[in-house]
Amino acid sequence: RTITNEIYFHNYSVSSEDSLNKNTFKYSWSGGLRYSLNQYEQNQLTDTRHGLQVFGTLRNNELFPSKFDYKLDAAVDLAPKYSGDFLTSVQLKFQPNSIFYIAPFAFINMQSPSMKIERLYTNHVQWKNDFKKQFIVHAGTKLGVHKWHLNAGLDYYMMKNYWYYGTNATPEQSSKSIQVVRVFAEKNFYLKNFVFKNIAYYQLVSNQDVIHQPKFYLKHQWYYRGSYIKKKPLHAQLGIDLTYFGNHEADAYDPAIMDYYVQNQQTLKFYPNVDAFFNLQVKRTRIFVVVQNITQGLFGEKGYYTHPNSPASPRAYRLGVSWQFYD
Repeated sequence: RTITNEIYFHNYSVSSEDSLNKNTFKYSWSGGLRYSLNQYEQNQLTDTRHGLQVFGTLRNNELFPSKFDYKLDAAVDLAPKYSGDFLTSVQLKFQPNSIFYIAPFAFINMQSPSMKIERLYTNHVQWKNDFKKQFIVHAGTKLGVHKWHLNAGLDYYMMKNYWYYGTNATPEQSSKSIQVVRVFAEKNFYLKNFVFKNIAYYQLVSNQDVIHQPKFYLKHQWYYRGSYIKKKPLHAQLGIDLTYFGNHEADAYDPAIMDYYVQNQQTLKFYPNVDAFFNLQVKRTRIFVVVQNITQGLFGEKGYYTHPNSPASPRAYRLGVSWQFYD
């Protein structure tokens, strides 16, 4: 059970009607205190914890066109149990014209172990840990070129004292610093009525014993779109969705702890998952038909798994109608 109260000051209105007032500031800020009362119950164990946090935000007003956008956030914990915890973020976006934009960002987080990681007593599992604070840095940048329908980016993670559930499904803390680098590119092609949307991820992890991620992840959507009856508001799309990820030892799920843990026994193998779809829109009515997992049975595989021992949905046919009514 959690009860949270906030008191803060701000120089902008939270009402959309007031946001167009002539006195609207070109930048906005807010700051204040946040108090939380948390009560945990685990079997015969009851624990009450208090949280006190100072937080603030500074950003430019989106109502005023600008080539440079920014948003700064910060929060620091003062309560004895979580003293020293903090979360800061910087998000920038520079768009000098309609051709391209670049958006660097950084998130820095120092965090104490959660109640579940620190102590858990149930009918099936029990543990009590004294872990250090976890420190995470997530930084990167995104780049977009509108004319080319291209988006690309780079993400970098650095994690120190990282918590995770080990192979025995109990919490552990890594003694080594872990780095993750992820690169992605999104490129869309438009050829008359044909649309080809493509996105690809490539990621590297410095410690594969702790974090299991596929090196490659691809997602494509190819379809034909058009109006088939002239002078009528009728639009349709016919195409396929394709998803693929590389072989990797994905984390397994343990219902007793309601979380995922590291496993090294089963490898999720290559399996291109393909769905075929047809969408039809007539005025305010939309009809869609989906044939899910049409590749089932190919490549010598009966299906694919979302994580070990958990098969994804088999081949299925779905039909739906969405009809919006207006007064």
